[in-house]
Amino acid sequence: MKKFRNWVTFAVVLAMVLSLAIGVSATSSSSMNPNYGTISGTSSQNSSSPATLYTSSSMSKNPDSARFVIDVDYNDGENYLTALSQRSSCGITSFTYTFPIYFTFDAIPNMAYVSHCVQDGTKYASKATYTSAPLTIN
Repeated sequence: MKKFRNWVTFAVVLAMVLSLAIGVSATSSSSMNPNYGTISGTSSQNSSSPATLYTSSSMSKNPDSARFVIDVDYNDGENYLTALSQRSSCGITSFTYTFPIYFTFDAIPNMAYVSHCVQDGTKYASKATYTSAPLTIN
């Protein structure tokens, strides 16, 4: 019986350590565009501040001074809860922004859907790539 109890204790401690070590999952996506090259996006719940969503967007070239527009839709599994948006300055090739994650007792988001859009250039049509990030609010 004592060996069994030791194994159970070991299993519980191992599960706790692994849950801390796994961390936050991030999703990345990219698409090719003849004008902007590779357009990439990443989104993840911020591990150092769990009530925030980290986003990063980049393009390999910006020939017409386009800007990034990052849109986030929070979802609780049934409903869209909040939509947030942030615009970058024109002419840059990378942009990071950290969004707040809003929650109430009635609505706790468990997923963020993010569009990383390149738009407002002087010559070329807009192009986007999409990511999603699972959220955990403890």
